[in-house]
Amino acid sequence: MSTQNSWTDGPWELLETPGNTEDTKKHAAIHSANEMAHLHNCIIRGINCIYLQAPHVKATEDVRDFLFFVKAWCSLVKHHHDVEEELVFPKLESFTDKPGCMNANVAQHAIFEPGLHELADYSEKPYGII
Repeated sequence: MSTQNSWTDGPWELLETPGNTEDTKKHAAIHSANEMAHLHNCIIRGINCIYLQAPHVKATEDVRDFLFFVKAWCSLVKHHHDVEEELVFPKLESFTDKPGCMNANVAQHAIFEPGLHELADYSEKPYGII
């Protein structure tokens, strides 16, 4: 999913949404996949904003606001992972009768979480200075 403006869709590319090629009303799985792709694209847009804007935030008040944005993004991702692991993944495993089929996703979260916590902790320090 690319455009003429690299700053709008990068550095991490957005996910293609199933709704672009499938009727999301055709099956609940397509609808769910489409919604999940939209949510992940919101998360990707957030990290892209953080990555691209961080070097340009200089004024003290802007730094405070930016760090609040970073903290909010971290909270969103943590909440999303918690909901997936506590509610969504167990339901998918039960529905498909395939216990453990979501273990790879949980493992990805485990790899991602330490960096997320580090970023969240950093965003809570005064002006981001340790």
